[in-house]
Amino acid sequence: MSDFYKTIVPLNVKSHQSKELANKLISYLQQHKIIEKEVSGTIFGRSGYKVGMNYRDIVQDNSNCDIKSIDGLEVIVGRRTVFDNGGNGLEQVNCPKCNFNTIATNWTDALQDWFNGGDGTIQCENCKEHTSIIEYDFQPKWGFGELGFIFYNWPKFKDVFIKQIEEVLDKEVLVIRGLI
Repeated sequence: MSDFYKTIVPLNVKSHQSKELANKLISYLQQHKIIEKEVSGTIFGRSGYKVGMNYRDIVQDNSNCDIKSIDGLEVIVGRRTVFDNGGNGLEQVNCPKCNFNTIATNWTDALQDWFNGGDGTIQCENCKEHTSIIEYDFQPKWGFGELGFIFYNWPKFKDVFIKQIEEVLDKEVLVIRGLI
């Protein structure tokens, strides 16, 4: 079995909000002992938080859940990131205006522009509307932003946990599943 992850990306986060919101959710997860208090080690070569003793409270089927199989949490904050689905492939990239599948379009320049601080505008070949690449509907899901919480090898989360995250952050979130 290969390694996998779930990334939680809060939507509509402004650059100046990312650090504050990251600290808010980290504090919440630490208080509820979902993660440990300190950044403690590496997850696939990156620093992150190890799993806390109450991790079973947030996962659906916790009867078969072994803490040794969960690698922890990495937090990406303060840098523009495309939170993609890793090895899951890409089936569609739908225009937000007309829902046309633009997967065959070369949107590399739009992504590069977005990474460099621009809007990442791309023109839909069907409706001819100019829209930021971050507004397109990627299938499987991709997220764009300066804040993301990557949970490595965690079992499926309870729906109530995702709702709790949205309440803590006061933001709607996107959950992206991926393979390493």
